Amino acid sequence: MPARSRTQQAANPSPADPIATLRERTRELEREWRELPQRRNAVLLSGNEQEIVRLMIRERQLPLEWLDTLRQRVASCRASLEAEQQQLLREREELRQQLLPRYTELLATFEEFATLQRRYAELLLPDGSEQELKFLVLSRHAYAAVQTEAQPLQSVRNLLHSLNDCGLWLDRVHAALTEGSSEALQLVGSLLSGEPCLQVRVLESIEESIERKRNAKGSSKG
Repeated sequence: MPARSRTQQAANPSPADPIATLRERTRELEREWRELPQRRNAVLLSGNEQEIVRLMIRERQLPLEWLDTLRQRVASCRASLEAEQQQLLREREELRQQLLPRYTELLATFEEFATLQRRYAELLLPDGSEQELKFLVLSRHAYAAVQTEAQPLQSVRNLLHSLNDCGLWLDRVHAALTEGSSEALQLVGSLLSGEPCLQVRVLESIEESIERKRNAKGSSKG
């Protein structure tokens, strides 16, 4: 069988990629919502009572279905981020176990070295013109820049925090819509029609971050 093109692969995401699959389902529901006015007009002109009832039911079901899909996307992202967090924690523990047996011996050696280095420094001229050796300092502050600029564990936890906020907002809107809130229905209807939404944008940004990491891992393996 011929290999599928990249366009076909993008249009039909792999079942192994739930984020892409759910995102495509969200878009399908948005397209269906935008087509409802034309469909409503045709059904009303036909006078078919059964079709009218079906359409009315669909108009109420679709916003809930859209919210459910977004909530599933949140759950999928959370599962991915929590798995990454656990992997990072395992890696940190493995590194800790490797460092522990060396730490005591290294610290004792460095303390002896520091005593010699201190005395050497005392015997140098203040202008540093005679210094031939680089001074070594054992300090946690040496890793401050690394912890600030490249802290993958904190980055994952920040994404999880933002994701939880997004999930709570979706839960509140879903609950209001289930209770028949006209305001919630109007809000979701406007979002389905394409109005920008901060919470949805945050979710999309998190999904993009997860996909970038996944693609980077795939590229490194290739």
